[in-house]
Amino acid sequence: MELREQQWRDRLIGSQSRRLPKMLPKFCSTDVWLRQQEVLDNDLRRMPRMDHDNVYRIVMRHAATAPSCGYIQGNLYILYLIGLVFRDERSIFWAYARLTLAQSRYGPNTAYGRLVIPDWVLPEEDVDRELWDLMIRLRWLFIIFGQTFPDPMNLCAIVDYALRGEDHMHSICAALIRHLLPACTPACPMERMAELFGMQIKDQRSTALIIGLASQILRTKP
Repeated sequence: MELREQQWRDRLIGSQSRRLPKMLPKFCSTDVWLRQQEVLDNDLRRMPRMDHDNVYRIVMRHAATAPSCGYIQGNLYILYLIGLVFRDERSIFWAYARLTLAQSRYGPNTAYGRLVIPDWVLPEEDVDRELWDLMIRLRWLFIIFGQTFPDPMNLCAIVDYALRGEDHMHSICAALIRHLLPACTPACPMERMAELFGMQIKDQRSTALIIGLASQILRTKP
């Protein structure tokens, strides 16, 4: 875990040790925060394993000091992931700030618009391009695969690979599609898609297979 922590620190925080930004206490009573708090509360009900006091402190500070990147649904998966590797609040805060900013391009309010997923990621069968783009962004990339890999160690292994660059993140998506789609049973394309994005990978062997397949795809991508 020490090696992983150092690698993630290099990619998400950097070598410079930064203090936590100051936050005015009156932010806690603003309408801006109260709206975000309602979304956060709903997310926390689905993830009871997290320390609520620590979550509130980090998310509120981030929302107060980075108003353009306030809390939106799904950000809790990012914070949960970071908490698996870092233990001190300062590291968690800065890694969370960096990762939420990077993942914002895939979120529901992305300023980049639609169709941000490369064509080589998509399945070869006839698909609705915009729908696949939306589902890949929101189900996998925006929350860093947090719903597909429920085991913390498998999730960290996937993110070890994904943090190497955007193409690596995309190749994980392509590998998941190629690995999972053949197992989908419905004939209706929409039902097949729904089944695929509802699948979970729980064992180490399948996780390793996904990483290996992603590496292969990345070497041969157009």
